[in-house]
Amino acid sequence: MNLAVRLMKSVQQPPQGQDEFSWAMRKARVMILEGDYQEGEAVLANTVSSAEQLTPDQLDQFLQVIFDLQAVRRHSQVLKLLDLLKPEWVNENIHRELFFWKAESCYGLENYDRAAWLYLNSAQLADQAQASLWAQSARFKAAGSLVKAALYDDAQAIYLRLLEETTSDARKLAIKQELQQIRLLRNAEKNKPDA
Repeated sequence: MNLAVRLMKSVQQPPQGQDEFSWAMRKARVMILEGDYQEGEAVLANTVSSAEQLTPDQLDQFLQVIFDLQAVRRHSQVLKLLDLLKPEWVNENIHRELFFWKAESCYGLENYDRAAWLYLNSAQLADQAQASLWAQSARFKAAGSLVKAALYDDAQAIYLRLLEETTSDARKLAIKQELQQIRLLRNAEKNKPDA
């Protein structure tokens, strides 16, 4: 991998027959896999900033590298990179995904109320697109974020709505467990000794 990074750094132009954007995404991905995060992020930022247009396939390639950065908890950088995408490049499905992936990074940064807001925006777009499983998943994540933010009433309201919507017994059980967790957390707060 070290050799691949050194070789890719030394090549300024993509190999003959290779698309420049795809080459840049591969280059960034190899750098990130090797742990050279800042250089990989710079390649991503420069490539997206200089692009006049991105196709859905190019956006998908970009997001694949973003997932690598999220896996290594480079959440602040992910949010900055996602903000480089121009609104005209993003269709409704991609927009829904962007809300979700931004929420994941906000959650990773322990910005739970912001994460919940982004998850709920993703769920709302999924509802409009008839993507009910995506919407349920985003709402479940939003409720979990609200619990982390100690916004128990809001979290409970979302879980109760999900309980009505879902047909899966396994999901119903998971939601009931989350509701029980909220009750436990509320009781723990009530019984906390005054400092």
